[in-house]
Amino acid sequence: MDLIYFLYFLIITPVFNPPADWDAYINEEWGGNYKPFIDADLGYGFPGYENFNSTFSSIGTAGLKMGYTSYDQSEAFVYKLDEKYLFGKYASSDAGEILAKEINPFNDTHAGDINTTSWSFGIGRNVGYGYKVGPFSLIPFNQNQLVFSGTRFSYPDSINQDDIELLNQIEGDTRFGLSTEGGAEFNLAKTIAVRASFEGQVIYPRFKFQSWFGSFALQSISTNLIGIFSESIVRSSPLFGPIMYLILKNAITFAWFYAMKSEMYWPVTSDPPFTMETIKLSASFTF
Repeated sequence: MDLIYFLYFLIITPVFNPPADWDAYINEEWGGNYKPFIDADLGYGFPGYENFNSTFSSIGTAGLKMGYTSYDQSEAFVYKLDEKYLFGKYASSDAGEILAKEINPFNDTHAGDINTTSWSFGIGRNVGYGYKVGPFSLIPFNQNQLVFSGTRFSYPDSINQDDIELLNQIEGDTRFGLSTEGGAEFNLAKTIAVRASFEGQVIYPRFKFQSWFGSFALQSISTNLIGIFSESIVRSSPLFGPIMYLILKNAITFAWFYAMKSEMYWPVTSDPPFTMETIKLSASFTF
């Protein structure tokens, strides 16, 4: 539910309670020493749809995040990363084809594959624990986002009608979805970091609030309980705690992602969603 509170904070605060000093207000409300940051990423991904007969072309992605980050000492040599941000992302099969040829010059695209073009925006939170030695640090993390997206497809006449009907459920209006991401950040200096990660994104063909809220509430409760337990391990064992946080927090969020690949409102019986799984590299700058 952290993302719901963050969304409420973004909507209500500027309208009804605009602070004179945003930096001081954010530090007080969020309980830390937060600084503005910008993160730019590139990715290579794979769209998917359960029970789908045709195949999708791979996609290339480019994204930008802007928000506030906190990087504070937690236990001994262990530091905590906490980020809240707005983001935008563009993905296309044309970019995916270029990246595929760079990775494998002998890669051969198939004329019958479905091409995807997508834009998305939303809010997210990224939390991780890691190690700092001198000016360098390594921070494994888990990131979650609320996503609004628009998607278009182009495909040959040869694909069957059932697949076209599934694609039509995604095209058109702005669609709501979720994403989870796990990876690691390496800080080269106090203000510069590079990241490698893997993201799983779910796009709902249709939005049923009651079904979604029940699923999202169970997801939030389970991930928050695992998060609390993982942070207890960090406090008890600074050496192994960050690794266990990475394993446990990403295990529960990706378990939910792969469960939702078959039923978008799991455990509520529902249709499969459209998904995108992406390998990403990024650079982050803190001011």
